[in-house]
Amino acid sequence: TWFPNTHSIYDSTTRAWPAIMDGDYPVKEKRLPTPADHPNSIFAILGKSHRMNVSEEATTVCPRKLCKDVRLEEPFVDRMKSMTNDLSLVYKHMVAPPGIEKGLASVSETWGDFGGGSGGAEAGGGGEGKGDSSAGSDKPDTKGNLQGSRNKRLDAWIQSIRDTRRPALNFKHVLLPHVPWQYLPDGRQYRRVATEPIPGISRQSYRDQGQVDVLQQRHLLQLGFADLEVQELIARLKKEGMWDKAMVVVAADHGVSFRKGQFDRRKANERNVDEIAPVPLFIKAPNQERGKVNRSVVETTDILPTILDILNIRSPAKMDGKSAFSEAVRDRTEFKMLRRDLSGWIRMPEARFAQLKQAAIDRRIDKFGEGDIGDRFYRIGPNQQLLGRPARSAGSSQSKARLSEPGAYADVDPEGTTIPIWVTGRVSGGSGPPKDIAVSVNGMVRAVGNTFRLATGGDELMGVLVPQTSFKKGANKVEVFEVQGGRLLKMGGT
Repeated sequence: TWFPNTHSIYDSTTRAWPAIMDGDYPVKEKRLPTPADHPNSIFAILGKSHRMNVSEEATTVCPRKLCKDVRLEEPFVDRMKSMTNDLSLVYKHMVAPPGIEKGLASVSETWGDFGGGSGGAEAGGGGEGKGDSSAGSDKPDTKGNLQGSRNKRLDAWIQSIRDTRRPALNFKHVLLPHVPWQYLPDGRQYRRVATEPIPGISRQSYRDQGQVDVLQQRHLLQLGFADLEVQELIARLKKEGMWDKAMVVVAADHGVSFRKGQFDRRKANERNVDEIAPVPLFIKAPNQERGKVNRSVVETTDILPTILDILNIRSPAKMDGKSAFSEAVRDRTEFKMLRRDLSGWIRMPEARFAQLKQAAIDRRIDKFGEGDIGDRFYRIGPNQQLLGRPARSAGSSQSKARLSEPGAYADVDPEGTTIPIWVTGRVSGGSGPPKDIAVSVNGMVRAVGNTFRLATGGDELMGVLVPQTSFKKGANKVEVFEVQGGRLLKMGGT
């Protein structure tokens, strides 16, 4: 069943995910994403009856007696340092006044420690009790949850799912399509590492509309990869003979906004809540054979009560959330979302929120198209009439462009695991930004855009995405042109 009118009740993972896990609004200050502060979580409720195969990547809500904590395999000093740093940052975000919080390191943008390198609490596989870690390839890597191997960890968890005599709770919180953006919808990557070729380019380019559009492009590509992984999950369940009898829930904790001039893309307010609040929610009940659409106004705190309702399990405690099939939810006509500082709710009639949400969808479709990702998806930026044409230079630009990673194009395998579609670099000389540019691959214009500077200042920069079909096997020639009056002026340095 698809619930298209589902929305998050909070905009940050540290409170949004625990709210899904225990069905309560995160209105209390100083609560951490730990079992002590969330005693009535889905793990505690199902722990006595179900085998736990749990992988949390940004929380540790599952009690250690139920879920193996791979961080305990780390040296004690390293473990304490990691946890101290993470808990300190989380606590600061939770208690800091809004003006001070803005200056803190972003939990959701840069935080990859809390929960350990293998995704925090992880249990699995082996027997009817706690068992060993079922995602056997996961290794302690306290800096790695966001910085690497998200695809491998997710694939390992999917492969750990198996049919057993005792029912299992297979739970995975995966940091996708979360930054760093590096994955493509077909499962490949356009960067071998998660670090950025130009520090700050994904975080500090929010003042330039062209770059904001490129950031959204990259987000959508990674969203396509997340969709691919859902398909892999379904295939695994069918292979194991579990699909028909399984309950399957796919959800997200919050969205993200891409608006020019907006530094924190997750912090909800009345102007961007139409992008941050909507989240996907799909629930397949056991033995459900036909798809359905339920248009009730569902909050993410309703997910756990809905699961318990379908399984006919009584909740051990009163929850703020209600079953999505309940009369209370069917009669709901208001949208609401907690403000980041817990000072109150953003509220509006659901009909108005639906209008804003549809307008955001329409803007996205107008910019990137719809359906499968093809060349249309890459047709953004100025001077689109140049795309697909031969890159014939009408002269030389006064500017020079220096590609960030020129060696990436020296030996490309279009069928390989990495294809370098993100072309970035630094520009010098000539008039300052913005200046229109075009990027050619093997003599054909494949992307257009403009130069910019980060909000923090520094060099004049460029960054565009070219279609995967731009590359041939072996060496590829990538050139950058300045565009003036529709003419291509070759930039030196490439």
